[in-house]
Amino acid sequence: MPRMTNLPNLWKPWKKPVFTMMVLVLPFGYQPDNPDSSSMSIGVYGGMGQAVAVLRDCSGRISETAPYEFREGAVAVGISQVSGDAQVLMGIKGGWLRADDVLTDTEDDTEKYRDRRSSYINPNISVEGAYTGAGFGLLFGDVPLFAEDVTLDPTEMQRVDVGVTGHLRAGSLSEVYFLLSLNETLPLYSGGGLFNAGVGYPVGRDVRLFTGFALGVQEKPGFLQQATISIPDQPVQLHLAGRLGAPNDRDENSGSVGITWSSHSNR
Repeated sequence: MPRMTNLPNLWKPWKKPVFTMMVLVLPFGYQPDNPDSSSMSIGVYGGMGQAVAVLRDCSGRISETAPYEFREGAVAVGISQVSGDAQVLMGIKGGWLRADDVLTDTEDDTEKYRDRRSSYINPNISVEGAYTGAGFGLLFGDVPLFAEDVTLDPTEMQRVDVGVTGHLRAGSLSEVYFLLSLNETLPLYSGGGLFNAGVGYPVGRDVRLFTGFALGVQEKPGFLQQATISIPDQPVQLHLAGRLGAPNDRDENSGSVGITWSSHSNR
């Protein structure tokens, strides 16, 4: 088992280039619901939910499961640049995750549960056209990214040191589009899922919905519903997300709320 990298040590060599990028471009990241934005934006998010930890035997089969709860928060800051028919968005996101660990090697109830804490940083860039878009980023941190990484035994916990984020879009952002995304939701777990696939569409003038399914640290896929609400005549958007799933009669549900501010009103 490789030694887990401590986030402060991991962050140290990237500190100067990341802060330099923030000062030069004040990046935000992918904003699919505001394609006309060309100004500074700031977002704050929070969420919570429940997933299932597993214990596997030597053959990889699940021998025991137990639910655990998690809480998390995230922030994002930056700008977008419009060039011709394309919009370039450069961004940095960061977040923290706190979850309960279920221990199986003790009968002492006071030691049965122990908090697990993780955090991450995600510089990213995307190019959004009228009918297609794509994004790419790197995820630095110590968050588990797969269901098999979350076990009942914390000594067997697998965590990522460097991961990849990104998305592919087909269709108009102002009408209906299909989106695949990887590790881009905010917050990372309760904002939807680590891998999302679905359809985005408008409902009235100020509301956009995204409906699909989500995969991630949860054991099975779940139903995903996201909503972005633009506040009329205000440079503010409200973001809501909910995930529903119940593998093996164990609930894997989550929900989140976020708010973004930009230096001008949505067009």
